[in-house]
Amino acid sequence: MSLARMAVLSCAEATAGLADKLYSMEEAQRVIDLEWQTHKQQQLARCLNCSLLELNLGQEFTKP
Repeated sequence: MSLARMAVLSCAEATAGLADKLYSMEEAQRVIDLEWQTHKQQQLARCLNCSLLELNLGQEFTKP
């Protein structure tokens, strides 16, 4: 195999490896974004539950 052909193959392998890493980084970012969105939704649900509980408790204390 010629030196030039080896250099081209080496470059192609490096590019393929970089593409895999970039895909992995994009996939990792997607997972992080999804986890963050889930976390924020859980926080919102807790806040809504607390607000509903406060409303219910307030209604119980103000019932005639």
